[in-house]
Amino acid sequence: MARMIKTQAKTIGMAPGSIIHIGKVRDEKSDMQLFDYTQEQFCQRDIAESENIKACMEISGVKWLNINGLHDTELVGQVGAIFDIHNLLLEDMVNTSQRPKMEEHDQRLYVILKMIRFDDEKMQIVSEQISLFLHKDWVVTFQEYKGDVFDLVRQRIENSKGKIRSNKADYLFYALLDCIIDNYFIVLEKIGDHIELLQEKVEINSDRDTLNQIHRLKREMLYLRKNIWPVREIAVNLMRNENKVFRGVFN
Repeated sequence: MARMIKTQAKTIGMAPGSIIHIGKVRDEKSDMQLFDYTQEQFCQRDIAESENIKACMEISGVKWLNINGLHDTELVGQVGAIFDIHNLLLEDMVNTSQRPKMEEHDQRLYVILKMIRFDDEKMQIVSEQISLFLHKDWVVTFQEYKGDVFDLVRQRIENSKGKIRSNKADYLFYALLDCIIDNYFIVLEKIGDHIELLQEKVEINSDRDTLNQIHRLKREMLYLRKNIWPVREIAVNLMRNENKVFRGVFN
């Protein structure tokens, strides 16, 4: 927490749009993966340098670029320049305390939210910020670190299951967002199950450790609900089909 406060202090007095990482200090090397596909074919490749992204611009079909490592602000800035993402949005992307939000600019759609998993061993939520960017036939995702909830989407792309390979990039964007939101409710259910088991244990033997675990899980549930509410508004706005970028999925 002290590290985060120290990092936030560095932003005081900085010009708006300064790309400064706010969050846990990480030593992991950032990396990028590109999925590109059409209805007939699929390819997955690692991207070593941001310059290599430009060489992929002419690839036909849908392209999904996933970036692990928000702490690498130089890389985030380079990718932002390639896709003409405004520095004010990049500033929000690397601020891991950013509240969930959705913005649309010049036929580009941006969503920033929390991606959440549950650590069964520690009985706590593991949360990271993720940003999704949609423009034409590109989806770009910016993650804090490796590991996510998108394995089912990757499998659907690789194995051409369902409608994903026969649809455009907005459908992929929707599928990724849907995975994140679905996982919120999976985590809620897991926390509820743990609380129920602990409450049964309390009825037999009301020890302080069990009560502390219940209170901690209830705090985790409140944290999750706090993050779900603004995401609900994002989902409602998308389903209302009020923006020009994201309108092919629900038709």
